[in-house]
Amino acid sequence: MSSRLPHLIVDYNDGAVGDGRGWVGLGMKGRTADRRIMQRFYEDQLAQGGVEPSEGLKVLMRDMDGDMPDVVGVMYWDGDQGWRIQFDPDDLRV
Repeated sequence: MSSRLPHLIVDYNDGAVGDGRGWVGLGMKGRTADRRIMQRFYEDQLAQGGVEPSEGLKVLMRDMDGDMPDVVGVMYWDGDQGWRIQFDPDDLRV
């Protein structure tokens, strides 16, 4: 099933883990950046796969460095932070 999901190489440094949930933010970085604007890095990957960001879209996330397992996450819109992907942090345990 996961092979049919859109693939997205992510930088887990763009996210956090807490309260039994993990998330990766796809918005712009920096204190003064508007995080509701998706980083070009993520935008280009989605465009290449012919995928439009949408609430509830399941995505197979691959770690940029390749030292963490692939994880299935669910995309959602946060009004202040823009697009994010939520995942179960237990799935990152090796």
